[in-house]
Amino acid sequence: MNRHSAFVILSSFVIRHSSLKCPVLTAEFDYSLPPELIAQTPAAERDQSRLLTLQRSDGRIRHGRFSDLPGHLRAGDVLVLNDSRVIPARLRGTKAGSGGQIEVLLVEENGVNDWWVMLRPGKRARAGTTIFFPDREGRPGGVRALVVEKNEEGLCRLQFSGAHDLTEVLDSIGEVPLPPYLRRDEPKLPVDDRERYQTVYARPAGSVAAPTAGLHFTKKVLAAHGTVPTRRADCANRQRRPTGRASRHCGWHNHRARAGKRGRRQSGAPGQV
Repeated sequence: MNRHSAFVILSSFVIRHSSLKCPVLTAEFDYSLPPELIAQTPAAERDQSRLLTLQRSDGRIRHGRFSDLPGHLRAGDVLVLNDSRVIPARLRGTKAGSGGQIEVLLVEENGVNDWWVMLRPGKRARAGTTIFFPDREGRPGGVRALVVEKNEEGLCRLQFSGAHDLTEVLDSIGEVPLPPYLRRDEPKLPVDDRERYQTVYARPAGSVAAPTAGLHFTKKVLAAHGTVPTRRADCANRQRRPTGRASRHCGWHNHRARAGKRGRRQSGAPGQV
């Protein structure tokens, strides 16, 4: 990090761009994170999560709280916030005939009720398979999907029916997809998880994973940022109809669908609540 002289906080970050003199390689962000050190529940107050800072001038490391962030900002800094809202992109269904359980993660919308998805277990769902989806209480919801095809990336294309537009019923049949490193005894998330896995500034729907560093911001921290002569940039665009993919972090508004062909899928970045 000191070679590039950048102040970065995961996916919500401040960049002092004038000092970036060479490309930042993703391999430089690879690190070992033992599972037992990953917090399984968030801090009672969002901004009371821990914050580690590196003083580049002398290499000192300081430990504080996220609420200290405004004190690290300087005039001219740009605070980039991903304000895309996480959609209930995880669906739990049953396979027609056998009744086998199948988990679906929405990845990219090709058109109304036409989605590329990740399936688990994927081998059980061949082209022509029908999947039924109950609501979150387990009651028949009337929504179903037909497996149309699979691509080389291992994603399946589903054609949904039983709803005028799948995005309009996701709140009743879908779940906000927590990352796999957050363990829960029950598959259905409590209300607190659904609320805390959104940033306080989330607006347009479209992401299937939260920008995890942004989860620590509170309205108080954002208000304190306003007292420093810095700039704020929100990275999600505004469109009435979500088109293209629902990305891991940036929102489906930031991508355009390729006609007849899927683009490259984004990979998620490791984070911690």
